[in-house]
Amino acid sequence: MVDNARRALTSVPVVKTGSPDAYEAASRPTMNFVTVKSVGQQDMHAVHRVGDLLTRQRTALINQARCHSGDVAEAFKRGVSQVLNLRW
Repeated sequence: MVDNARRALTSVPVVKTGSPDAYEAASRPTMNFVTVKSVGQQDMHAVHRVGDLLTRQRTALINQARCHSGDVAEAFKRGVSQVLNLRW
């Protein structure tokens, strides 16, 4: 129990039941602990999430443009490079 209490000061327990009580969670022998992420790690994670979001939005926009061009005329080929090479 002393070892779990010491780890509770430097890490965050993964609470299985939704209870936010860290001391009660640290007393459980089967509790898993996760180290606290640094500010730099959190920032890098946020940068990657923004990049993923931009990629999903770009893909959705290209798919919508392909769909609408297919309704009006012939649909252009798949891929970002095909969209960038279009002449309007």
